[in-house]
Amino acid sequence: MPPKNKFTETNIIDAAFRVVRENGLEALSFRSVAKELNSSTMPVYSFMKTEKNLYEEVIKKAFELLFQYQTTSRTGDVFIDMGIGYVLFAQDEKHLYRAVNHESHIELQRTYFDDNLSRLSDMLTEYPQIKGASKKDIKMFLQQGLIYSLGLATLVNSSFYQNMDESQITELLVFTAERYTKGFAMEMAEQKK
Repeated sequence: MPPKNKFTETNIIDAAFRVVRENGLEALSFRSVAKELNSSTMPVYSFMKTEKNLYEEVIKKAFELLFQYQTTSRTGDVFIDMGIGYVLFAQDEKHLYRAVNHESHIELQRTYFDDNLSRLSDMLTEYPQIKGASKKDIKMFLQQGLIYSLGLATLVNSSFYQNMDESQITELLVFTAERYTKGFAMEMAEQKK
């Protein structure tokens, strides 16, 4: 009878996540995860089978963390909080941010991004500035807001904006969101005429 594996799939995924979080996506391999576990590569192979599977689990976990950042209340305005969370994720989790935006597995990222977008859109159905908008319009509203957040997040992540604190990030996003939501609400009112 073969010896019982002392690691679980969760242990493997958590170790892979730590590797990427600390060293970047380029460092992810069966060997680096085994080293993180202080083990041979056999447990990693037995649970993950391929490096693509390992990568997918890390990206899924990274998107979950991103979602937590985006759904943490900071200002009381759910839409602005989503943007702030996105930028703070890029600032706090530099390697994970780069991993979720890495072009090496774009289809996988689209899947998780779309899932994330749907979950966030569901949270905006009662948002006062767009209340009554169709699901399609809510998704478009959110996508446009995320485009701005993505730009700011990339600048923060790349250290273009060094030492930007949460209050400065909030100030930029509030300024932009107020104008954007007013414009969107005016466009919706025009369409109803």
